[in-house]
Amino acid sequence: MDPHDGTARGTVETEPGWRSRQARVVGGEPEWGKWGWSRGGGRSFSLLGVLLVLLGIGLLIRFVQPAISLTSLTLLVLGIASGAVWLLGGVRGAFVPAALLLSLALARLVVELGVVSGGGWTALFLGLGLASIWAVGRWQRTKREWALWLGLILVLIGLAQLAVGAVGFQDLGLLWPALIIVIGGALLLRSRFSAA
Repeated sequence: MDPHDGTARGTVETEPGWRSRQARVVGGEPEWGKWGWSRGGGRSFSLLGVLLVLLGIGLLIRFVQPAISLTSLTLLVLGIASGAVWLLGGVRGAFVPAALLLSLALARLVVELGVVSGGGWTALFLGLGLASIWAVGRWQRTKREWALWLGLILVLIGLAQLAVGAVGFQDLGLLWPALIIVIGGALLLRSRFSAA
């Protein structure tokens, strides 16, 4: 017990019984101050620090370019932070959320900034993100074949939506869900008969 302020110092049990192995330090660093990633060699960085720096930069960008929505900035910040965890922290699985979040953020940003117009961009960018997850998985020697197939399907859907929008065939909107259902059903039947 600290005689100056009456607070306890050191390790204190949180609960009796089987949970007695769980302990916490009273009067130490706050829990949010420890949000970070570290590799075995002592190299670490503060994830909360990365998030705050990126969020501050994003809000400055939004001040200069008000067409960018807060949702796009949040997706971008979370994607870059996940990428930092992957690159700097060495967490291999962090590339998957990084690629997905950055794909969604970029798809929104190109439309909000007026670089492109029309539909299909979200599916296209998300498909490319999934393809990159597959490619990095191959490089990391991790099987992510699901990402390749989902990515190809989304790229085809995105390209089809762009082509339909360019030609002006807006009435074909129900064709793509029906086509996806047919392909999925064919794959289910194929897997069912190959297992038998």
